[in-house]
Amino acid sequence: MKIHKPLTTLLVTAAMLGLAGTAQASDKARARDAIAEADARIESAWAAGAAERAASSQARATAALERARYQLRKSNEHHAYYAAREADAFAQLALATAQSQR
Repeated sequence: MKIHKPLTTLLVTAAMLGLAGTAQASDKARARDAIAEADARIESAWAAGAAERAASSQARATAALERARYQLRKSNEHHAYYAAREADAFAQLALATAQSQR
């Protein structure tokens, strides 16, 4: 069976567009997951007393989380993901500090 070049080109283009859409969806999902993870860790740090024992790290975590949410609203998924990872790192530091000072 002989496939014509225009049909092959159309099929390849359609497949590439489908993959690009999937990549965009996964970037958004990855950013949302990172934001949810950072949010949960920040809440844990609050509960552990980070507001009193690790105020600076907790404030930085909260600011980075807000930046991540802003970037996601602006459809900057990569920036949102990395800001959420930064928020999570500061929240981990705040949580560890708060727990060590008990």
